[in-house]
Formats: sequence, structure tokens, C-alpha cells
Amino acid sequence: MARPKRKDKTRTVLRTGELQRSDGSYQYSWTDENHKRRYVYSKTLEALRIKEEAIEKDKSDGIKAEARYVLFRLLRHKRSQTRCLLP
Repeated sequence: MARPKRKDKTRTVLRTGELQRSDGSYQYSWTDENHKRRYVYSKTLEALRIKEEAIEKDKSDGIKAEARYVLFRLLRHKRSQTRCLLP
């Protein structure tokens, strides 16, 4: 017997690795080459799927996808800590 397809609150079918969190945001999880679970979050399913495509492209090109998101978070944190000198 076939397993029922997982769906979110709007009854959209979710792909493998996707889930909707209790606060309504979405999460994608995958395992890197070191067998460590990695997670990416997004407010909308469309934005999450764009991130998924970038991760899959990076994996096929041999780029460590988790490094991209760690660097992005660090840059965003640094930008929020610096003051803007322009009026």
C-alpha cells in the first residue's frame, strides 16, 4: 500500500526533506558528505525551494552548501552590528 503524501496547511504536497514547522515557516534538511544533518529555513515554500535548488546545484558542482549559508549568516550578523555612517 502506498504511503500518503505529506502536505502542509494549505494542502500543498511537500517534497522529500521539506516540512512545515508549527509557526508556519518551512524547513529543508539534508545530509552532507560527513553524514551531518543540515537545515535551511524559510518563511515561504517558494523561497525554500529556491534555496533547495541552489543547494542541489552546489552539491553537484562539488561546493559545500553548508559553508554558503554559514557565511551568509555571518555577513548578515556583521552588517547588523555596524552602524551606517550615511544619513
